[in-house]
Amino acid sequence: MVSSFSSSAAATPAKIRVILVDDHNRFRVALRQMLETDAEIEVVGEASDGPEAMQLVDQTTPDIVCMDIRLLIFDGVEATRRLHQSHPEVKVIGISGQAEQSFINAMFDAGAVAYVSKANVSNDLLPTIHRMR
Repeated sequence: MVSSFSSSAAATPAKIRVILVDDHNRFRVALRQMLETDAEIEVVGEASDGPEAMQLVDQTTPDIVCMDIRLLIFDGVEATRRLHQSHPEVKVIGISGQAEQSFINAMFDAGAVAYVSKANVSNDLLPTIHRMR
């Protein structure tokens, strides 16, 4: 006997798994709240420094890490460099209030795939994350 299964509903695509890394808790909370309004995004963790970010990536296997450039312990550039070496499949989006081109270039040189200014994060982060899919 042969049986078939059909469903009228299309398969739901997997959510985009995101980690937020910033040393300012209020900013992380605001980012999380903004991202959680998008049904296609799941925030799987938050970190306040580079070592925490590395540990979270190992534990949660995110698709994207939103990484502040200025962090304590080691900065976002070094964290991005280490993440890119150990998890090249994870995309890093640099986020910073520092608009100096040297900071942006350093993030790209370390392996970041995009940069979003904190001044424009409410308009630019969601579309940037979706482009990374």
